[in-house]
Amino acid sequence: MSQLLQNIATTISVGQFIDWADGKTLLTDNDAFDPSLISAVLYKNGVGQALTLAKSGSNAINLFGNNDGMASLVLTGLNVNTSGTLQISFSNAIIDGISSDYILPFSVSYDVNPYGHSIQHETIALDVSGADDFYPRITAIGANDGEISLTVEGDGAITVYGRQAGSYAWQVVGSAANDSSPVVIADLTAATMYEFYVTDESATPQPSNIVAFYLHDPSMPTVVEVEKWAAGRLAMLGVFKTADQWKHQLSATEGGLSNLDKYAPCAFVGEQPVQDVDREGGMALNHKVVLVVLLAQQSVKEGGAARLGNATTIGTAELRVLVIAALEKQCPGGNLGVGDFYYKGAQEIIDIPKQHGVKMLFEAERFV
Repeated sequence: MSQLLQNIATTISVGQFIDWADGKTLLTDNDAFDPSLISAVLYKNGVGQALTLAKSGSNAINLFGNNDGMASLVLTGLNVNTSGTLQISFSNAIIDGISSDYILPFSVSYDVNPYGHSIQHETIALDVSGADDFYPRITAIGANDGEISLTVEGDGAITVYGRQAGSYAWQVVGSAANDSSPVVIADLTAATMYEFYVTDESATPQPSNIVAFYLHDPSMPTVVEVEKWAAGRLAMLGVFKTADQWKHQLSATEGGLSNLDKYAPCAFVGEQPVQDVDREGGMALNHKVVLVVLLAQQSVKEGGAARLGNATTIGTAELRVLVIAALEKQCPGGNLGVGDFYYKGAQEIIDIPKQHGVKMLFEAERFV
């Protein structure tokens, strides 16, 4: 199944559009093409919502005119804001109680990737311009003093989009007129994770890979920065309502975790002091940093869904896998003196019919 990146607007190819009248003639003339005669429904994990099709606007649809019955369809970030299966059905519109009898019904399906490229620091390019060319693409090449330098490549004018990790809105933050132009993004907040991607003017437009960069703050204690870095990594997954440092947002009661409905699904990160300190030869300190990720989910109706998941809820069983993918063998960088983190295991902290939570441990060496 083809993949789309969660929360990133894109343009997809849909079809084939076949004339209802004879059941075989392909629709190819975009001037004669009438989207108002088509009913489109977008399903996010089985939950449907109508799309209003037109030749321009947020869900613009236009025939390519290549005699193949295929069309381009614009999807907004809101259309793809839910991870899992996305299906779009196309059928005849009902106008004044009568079917338009315009096309043969069909549907297309995609997998909306909740993390994919977003949790990678290295470039993962998309091949949209031929076997030897990968466009567009973006690489982070440096960060200091509130600035991040990016190298971008693509066809024609290149637009750079950026956001703080986990926030919904992408904004235009820069541009370049040609391949490999360095772009400097300034006035950024220190001790913050940022994400960037680019688009270009290639014949088959697609968003590039996403690069993430944590902006170091030398005035901040190392442990605090590591917590903020890890919380930023988890926010990038796009599956948590809340991903933050542990600030006692939740408390245990007889009925479960209080305030969980306000935050779930959530991941809170905090450092755990090391109890048993190892020493190497000559009694040299083998210093470790241990991060605790408190992972919790809540279901509204179905018992057990907080752990196992269902059509509308990502359970902690799957969330745990995503957290491991986000932090395993990842290094905070920024001259923090901390090595790669490794998953050390998990412990269940709550298991009631509509709430489930686990405490996950990650460990890294600290160089002092």
